[in-house]
Amino acid sequence: TKFVSSLMGGPASFTDTHIANAHKDMPIYDAHFDRLKELIQETLDEFSVEQADTDIVLGAFEARRELLVIR
Repeated sequence: TKFVSSLMGGPASFTDTHIANAHKDMPIYDAHFDRLKELIQETLDEFSVEQADTDIVLGAFEARRELLVIR
């Protein structure tokens, strides 16, 4: 996605406000978010992305959990 591309230095950029607004009407819970992270891990592993880079991507997603998950 463009978000992952932006994390890896691509041309797209997203603010936390943009991310929160884009997902505000979606019922996202911890289980959904955790599954997303699993899928990202599996996909990056499949494409032999170095673990250090994978950790950066997953860390950036985790840093935004509170913007997306319903409490």
